[in-house]
Amino acid sequence: MVRRDELTAQNQAKFQRVNPRLATSVVDAREKSWAGRTVLAMVPTLARAANLAAMPTLDVLVIDEAHHAAADTYQRIIEKAYQRNPDLKLYTTMI
Repeated sequence: MVRRDELTAQNQAKFQRVNPRLATSVVDAREKSWAGRTVLAMVPTLARAANLAAMPTLDVLVIDEAHHAAADTYQRIIEKAYQRNPDLKLYTTMI
């Protein structure tokens, strides 16, 4: 999860360079696809009720810039992810 559109594109490009066979998809203002094995999501988009309802069960959730994780939008996503999978692995990155 990231907080800006350009970060979804940057991260998707990095994933594809590291492992070109890893299917990625994006959930942001322009696209809402859960088809990839790795999904890069923009927090404001994902936090909307309809998008949260469409979110599949996750095994791993990575939050970029951990200091934002206390925000309400992040907490809604984290809570929904844990509701769907209590064994969810939650990772954060720091700047």
